Amino acid sequence: MAMDDETRRRLEQAMVEAHRTRQVPFLGPDWSDAVMREVRRVAIRSAHGNGVTAIDRLVWRTAGIAAAVALVLTVSLITWSQTRSPDGGGLAAEELESAPWFFD
Repeated sequence: MAMDDETRRRLEQAMVEAHRTRQVPFLGPDWSDAVMREVRRVAIRSAHGNGVTAIDRLVWRTAGIAAAVALVLTVSLITWSQTRSPDGGGLAAEELESAPWFFD
């Protein structure tokens, strides 16, 4: 729908006038105090974290430490087994062959 210039000008003027005369709500000191109290409460809760995030961090730290310990033990065991037997693990193969329940 096309508008002529006069209609467009009157519509713009009505919008400008409505914008100028709009009422701004009065926000008293009680409202701003309540907002700041809520902001501080949320900030404190975020800084301390809730129980789930603290447990998550503990689990991931423990998993990292456990992986590092497992790696060190694996490397130690491989190094120790190679120095003990020159054929490199033949002892373990002999033990598996002599176990009759393993092949049943």
